[in-house]
Amino acid sequence: MSERPKLDLDRIGKLLGVAGTSAHEGEAVNAIRAADRPLREAGMRWPDLTDGYHQAEIATQAAAVLVAELKEARERLAALDTGRGEWRRVPQTSNRHQTAAAWCLDQYEEGDLYLNSFEYDFLSTIADWRGPLTQRQRPVFQKIIRAVVAGSGRPPP
Repeated sequence: MSERPKLDLDRIGKLLGVAGTSAHEGEAVNAIRAADRPLREAGMRWPDLTDGYHQAEIATQAAAVLVAELKEARERLAALDTGRGEWRRVPQTSNRHQTAAAWCLDQYEEGDLYLNSFEYDFLSTIADWRGPLTQRQRPVFQKIIRAVVAGSGRPPP
């Protein structure tokens, strides 16, 4: 496999300079042809010379974005290190639904209350439920509690 000839960009630049400054048409054309020869020997075209410039522009823009992101990340890290970060308190989750569900189940076990199998299973799940009730659980739970309060005459603890 033959090695590609090394491109002498300095010489090509000088030849293009002659082409641009020469007062003689023939000399300018000869300078351009002389600059074109090593380019072709290297297996390149004129647009290949400007591609590197465009790629460098893109890389420079991308580097500027990355530098800005790095600066922002360092500022956020410094704020966290000094305790001024974006820490927020997590609200204490109430376990009132667990207490009320356990109260209903206790009444059922003592024979003071009737629960169908769905209500019993649902309250058993809620008694062990961690976190807030879901949007689907909340109305079912409230309906059962209202029925228990109406039947027993006592509110849950």
